[in-house]
Amino acid sequence: MSAGDTVRIAAFDQPATCDPHAAYDSTSRHVVLNVYEPLVRLRRGDLRPVPHLASAFAVDGRTARFEIRRGVRDHSGAEIGAADVEYSLRRALITAAGPFALWAELLLGARLSEPEPAAVADAMGRIRADGGAVTLHLAEPFPAVLAVAAGWSLVLRREWARAAGEWDGDPATFERWLVPPETALRRRTNGTGPYRLAGWDESTGQVSFARHDGHWSGADLPANVVIVSEPDRVARECSLVEGRADFAVCQPESMERIAGAHDVVVEDVADEWHVNPIGFVTQDLAPDRDAVGTGDFGRDGIRADALRDRDLRAALALCVDHERFEREALGHAGLRHFGLFPRPSLPGGPLPELRFDLDAARAHLDRAWGGEVARRGCLIRVVTHRANYARERAAELLAEGFNRLRDGCRIEVEAVELPALLDRLYGGRAPVAIVGWDADYCHPYTFVAQLLAPDALLPSRTGLRDPAIAALADRAKRAASPADPVYREIAAYAIDNHTHLFFPGKVSLLAYRDRWQGVQGVPGVANVLDFASFRPRAPLPAR
Repeated sequence: MSAGDTVRIAAFDQPATCDPHAAYDSTSRHVVLNVYEPLVRLRRGDLRPVPHLASAFAVDGRTARFEIRRGVRDHSGAEIGAADVEYSLRRALITAAGPFALWAELLLGARLSEPEPAAVADAMGRIRADGGAVTLHLAEPFPAVLAVAAGWSLVLRREWARAAGEWDGDPATFERWLVPPETALRRRTNGTGPYRLAGWDESTGQVSFARHDGHWSGADLPANVVIVSEPDRVARECSLVEGRADFAVCQPESMERIAGAHDVVVEDVADEWHVNPIGFVTQDLAPDRDAVGTGDFGRDGIRADALRDRDLRAALALCVDHERFEREALGHAGLRHFGLFPRPSLPGGPLPELRFDLDAARAHLDRAWGGEVARRGCLIRVVTHRANYARERAAELLAEGFNRLRDGCRIEVEAVELPALLDRLYGGRAPVAIVGWDADYCHPYTFVAQLLAPDALLPSRTGLRDPAIAALADRAKRAASPADPVYREIAAYAIDNHTHLFFPGKVSLLAYRDRWQGVQGVPGVANVLDFASFRPRAPLPAR
């Protein structure tokens, strides 16, 4: 493996899986979006859907039809066809809860948090291969159908998957495969993408890829890509500056170390479809919630429905010194989003204000639960992401402000690893959880469907059951265009009612050695590199 023909990437962690239909975390998506390919991709710049494994597509009301590109071969050399696409889309319904929910809503018009057998069978019947095309028969028009396909229609060959020990594609046998704890394709890949998996050493966190020379695009790409897991931010920065990595996952707080390196390129990525950080507020805590004490208001706890009170949520929202957060955690002005909608999803228009006002926060606290909170005190646990400086600092500043309001009312911050944080968030056990949220697909409806709609998985776990939001979500689902005014109505409602805690957003960085040029992320996918975008400034060694 020639160092001159190898891209070395220092990432935060290693992938959870290489299965194209189970990958949901960013590092796993790094793998699958470079090894496998979707039917359509989003064009750089305007993010318009363009044909990819589909040579053409058409959407007409409740029907979406994809003509499958001929002559595309996977890494084993076998050609893929419409039957493989049908199999892949059906398999996405049974392999992981996240992609299942996306496809279920698209096909069935229903938001389902678990892959129920009857619903899966119905959805499978709506995916049909016909000659050289695949048609989706939707229960109702779904304006984001192409956006979903761009991110989640990854294709693998049915016979190869069956031989590897996976579902055989027979609709009569799928139930035994519903959400398996680990798939046979966790470490095995065979896609059509420009790179194939060459090795994965979980003891060192190194994942290696080799160029797929038979790729249908014919592009001349670097021969090898290596991802090395390095959770320590400073270690990643040093590996980039010292030339041991060609690209490193860096944060705004990395700028002090990397900006002075003359042979490192640093570019802002200000148009990503993500909100980071964001605070999730649980309005109906589980019995084993992360709040100690009696289960009622007092200096050692809160009642389960404490954060259902708008005044208490408003008190939290007004306690963060956003300018200080930008200065200390971001190193520059942060992105102003429309609440839980990232700025690119709702272009134009005035941006909402982020207020820091302890007097107003104190007034809201004094009104919360008819004054009971201020009289009796409370302890609110805020859980955040360990080693993610911006998220930790957001939690600390929230606590610092709130703890100045009234004696006996306080916040405690606990920083944990991301899997533990997500477990508490989805389990309804964290009163406040500060994380980030990447769009599942490039359409504003995804933020409604995943973060607000009362029958969606996360709102159902956090107790966000607001009839007004439910009505707005139904309007958004019927909206023909992402420019429909309903999305600004939803943004305003979420901000005014403090459904979440909002902060200035981080600007993502592309930081790489200057021997490369043109480095880009996968269009429309936050925090995932497009390996094929690396172009050398000097000629690569001859093959």
